[in-house]
Amino acid sequence: MAARTTETHRKRGAQQALKRVERAEQIGCSIVVSETLTMLEHSLRNLLRAGFREVYDKEVYEWNA
Repeated sequence: MAARTTETHRKRGAQQALKRVERAEQIGCSIVVSETLTMLEHSLRNLLRAGFREVYDKEVYEWNA
């Protein structure tokens, strides 16, 4: 299962409203993975509050041609 929040609906509490982790458990998922940019501190805090843990940092590059 994959899910995301569209940009127009961000910063409205969608992570809590959708209750994705609970839904994943209901359908039998044993692992739940998420990612966010560290500059989005509120998203990172929400994930940590939900029980996720930081595993690694990944550098993201943008191509400007």
